[in-house]
Amino acid sequence: MSNLEVVDNYKNGPDQVIPASSLKTWDADGATQLSLSDEEAASFKPISVYTMLKETAENYPNHPALAVKRGVWKHWTYKEYFEESKAVAKAFIKLGLDRFHGICIMGFNSPEWAIANYGAVFAGGLSAGVYTTNSPEACRHLADNCDAQIIVVEDVACLNKFLAVKRFLPSIKAIIQWSGAPCTPGVLSWTELLAIGLAEKDTELNERLSLSAVPLDHQRE
Repeated sequence: MSNLEVVDNYKNGPDQVIPASSLKTWDADGATQLSLSDEEAASFKPISVYTMLKETAENYPNHPALAVKRGVWKHWTYKEYFEESKAVAKAFIKLGLDRFHGICIMGFNSPEWAIANYGAVFAGGLSAGVYTTNSPEACRHLADNCDAQIIVVEDVACLNKFLAVKRFLPSIKAIIQWSGAPCTPGVLSWTELLAIGLAEKDTELNERLSLSAVPLDHQRE
């Protein structure tokens, strides 16, 4: 039985705990233990990334979470942060993201980088940050290594690195550019990405969350 078949037997996510016997794995759908003592394991209830942000948004909905200055300051509350992350997750799924496949994110620190990262995790994907200094060949290597299906870039400079090697990456299903208006046919803007997600119901996202899990049996010391 494959790792995926084992994981899919558990459908009470996103905070379910799946048994594991190793502290490490090289499989995208693999399970690992937490390195905790018995005392630590008894003190901390593991929760998913989704639940962490959801509970923060519920407890502090109007508190500032993100801010960026682009001429003028723009702010996101924790509620907005969570809702946009959900919208991006639903958009990724609509665009064809399969579970345990990569979303490459290339750009400097920004709210969009953080939201794309959470969206990837919510959707059951693998968030893969890409250095802005990477060569096109390095971008190709990373995208190939994580089975990337979605590319999210900051600007044209980042976009061009992936476009230069896109012919070698047949699994890519969508490319999104968050800064500026994309001029390349088929490349989506951040606004278009959000619109796709906001138009979707939560059904498929909830299904994926039900299959999510947190790491796992703790390592007794």
